Amino acid sequence: METPRSGPQPEDGFDDADELEETAEQTRQLGAGDEEAFKHLFDTYFDRLYRYAFRYLQSADESADVVHDVFLQIWRQRRRIGLERDLRSYLYATARNHALDGLKHRRVEQRFRERRAAAL
Repeated sequence: METPRSGPQPEDGFDDADELEETAEQTRQLGAGDEEAFKHLFDTYFDRLYRYAFRYLQSADESADVVHDVFLQIWRQRRRIGLERDLRSYLYATARNHALDGLKHRRVEQRFRERRAAAL
């Protein structure tokens, strides 16, 4: 039996066979440095990843920042993206990790503000 994961889950209904194959092809092209493939992946996944990050962060600005960071990371690592990698899973995992980092950062800032206010 699989243990349920905590936190938001990726949206259902995004994994039809045609889209999976198209994403795999775009991933191969991205690995070759194709900017159009990157743009296509960005256009395909930006809104989905934004909504996914928003469910963690509840902040439009922070969610957009997370997704931009995800795609910046993808572009920087494009040559290392293997043909066997499931890019969709990688995108969502990276978005989740960036969102969780954002939540941690938010808590640290809050503690700092509280300590500073208490010291005044």
